[in-house]
Amino acid sequence: NITSIIDQTSRANSCFNLCLSELGAFPKLKYPRVIWVGITGEGPLIKISEELEKQALSIGLPPEIRAFNSHITLGRVRSGLNREALVEKLNLPGKAACFKNTEFKVSAITLFKSTLTPAGPIYEVISTSPLK
Repeated sequence: NITSIIDQTSRANSCFNLCLSELGAFPKLKYPRVIWVGITGEGPLIKISEELEKQALSIGLPPEIRAFNSHITLGRVRSGLNREALVEKLNLPGKAACFKNTEFKVSAITLFKSTLTPAGPIYEVISTSPLK
């Protein structure tokens, strides 16, 4: 099952550091639906992602269609109301500076269950597997 795959992958990979970088949005900054901060130093993260994808395929889970895009989601935009003001705030010079070069340690892989509700998503931790 998927938790066994995550356990196996985490035991085969060491802890590593990532660094926050630029502020961005999906699908793009002019029309934000998801606001995120990018990360650098993601080589180990990409390696783990590829290992998990390969193992998930081996148990019959479908592959992810979208390319892997390492980021941390800060928030979701629920409507277009005040979009221009939001875009203006996101584009302020130095806005991303509060994130840039903030380093943090990645020490585990956590599997979440996401349940979408009218009030917003509810996230539940299914399992956490420490990296070696």
